[in-house]
Amino acid sequence: MRRIMKISLVFIILFVANYGLLGADPISELEKKIIKVYEKISPNVVKVKVTTKVKNRWISNEITGCGLILGDNNYILTNKHIANEDNIKEIKVYFNEKDNPFEAEIVGTDELQDLVLIKVDSLPVRVKPIKWIDMDKVKIGQFVIAIGDPFGLGGTITFGIISKVKRDIPTYEINPYIQSDIITDIGSSGGPLVNLKGEIVGINSKSTGTHTLSIPADIVQESIEKMKKGNVVKPYTGINYNLLQQKHRDFFQNDSLNGIIVVGFGYKSTAKEEGVQCGDIIIAVNGNKISGKLENAGTYYRRLINEIGIDSKAYITIWRFGKIFNIEVPLINEPEKGKREVFECKNWGFTVKELSDKLIFDRTFADSVQKGNLEIVDIDDKSDAGRVLREGWVIKGLIDGYSEIPINTLDNIKELYEKYKDNKLVMLKVITSKSVHYPILEKYEKDLESLESRKGLFD
Repeated sequence: MRRIMKISLVFIILFVANYGLLGADPISELEKKIIKVYEKISPNVVKVKVTTKVKNRWISNEITGCGLILGDNNYILTNKHIANEDNIKEIKVYFNEKDNPFEAEIVGTDELQDLVLIKVDSLPVRVKPIKWIDMDKVKIGQFVIAIGDPFGLGGTITFGIISKVKRDIPTYEINPYIQSDIITDIGSSGGPLVNLKGEIVGINSKSTGTHTLSIPADIVQESIEKMKKGNVVKPYTGINYNLLQQKHRDFFQNDSLNGIIVVGFGYKSTAKEEGVQCGDIIIAVNGNKISGKLENAGTYYRRLINEIGIDSKAYITIWRFGKIFNIEVPLINEPEKGKREVFECKNWGFTVKELSDKLIFDRTFADSVQKGNLEIVDIDDKSDAGRVLREGWVIKGLIDGYSEIPINTLDNIKELYEKYKDNKLVMLKVITSKSVHYPILEKYEKDLESLESRKGLFD
């Protein structure tokens, strides 16, 4: 019992000495430190609201998270899963709950780190430059606070300790996370993890319900510098893989086997060109063995490839039915597949492009479709098209009086659009997977009355 009391007393003395609290109430002094850090960092934390267009639907979706003002050139950092470039309509930044939001644009993204750099024209508040911690000084057990916007409730802080400095989990991102016992909720992603000196330890990215996972400060700083120049490019080999499982070890009677199984190849895969085959097990990259837990092998593989970089070569070690050998694979920028031309029917409120072979093969339609037919790929929600059309539907014709003019190619619709674009009303033939529609669209202009005032057109 005395020994336990001695240990407890030593812990209390060390705790008090560590924070310079001798001769004072440690709880109240700790509270003062937390309040001071919050007052210092919170002006740099903003709410980020991203409006995206839901694929194949006419409605919009809003995603809310946090951003960290970096203090220079009006840059704001947040998570990529909040501001994903795909289907973004607008990004708004709220500096406080009272004033109107500012529109932001994307400067660059880093998909493998789940980070995106955005920018506003000006900052309505004065902020101080933030200070990043030296990651060598981050230790398990240190106190940290998270500043976030859970469920849209701005200016919220939570307090806890660092549980793990480098936590690998099986995710698409490649960075090891800082794990803390802080509980964060929806809306807090993109906010900072801060120590009691006001130094940024990381950017909060994921919540497990009992812990928060944050991107480490050193990785964030490196990513920011890259994103200032645009999107961070991922090295590409074109390998599609599955994770190795214990049953594979059992089948091959090799309990030390670790890596990823090649199951296919992407467009213009350099790995396939150099002789990598489906069924191969990749066990090392540039001599670095893929080790650790089986479920983390994919993350570790992508990390090794990313560290080598584009315009270099990766020496991939293959295990193929008991034989081990190396294959030299060039790392390139992911090649773009042939892009289909798009055409904007501005006065009708939508954009079209040619149907892909895959879409023709994968989907069924109420009427026959063929290569060259046009699918709707973007709709202006404020136009009549925003009410009666959906992305993915196919334009098949235009009705002129009592006759139907077929629309089978981009040249068709370009010609017809030039002829009918100034008509007050236009009727189209549109097909979906289940039916044929004949929507009537009013000429769309930005300065027209709101859609609500024109409901009679659809009654």
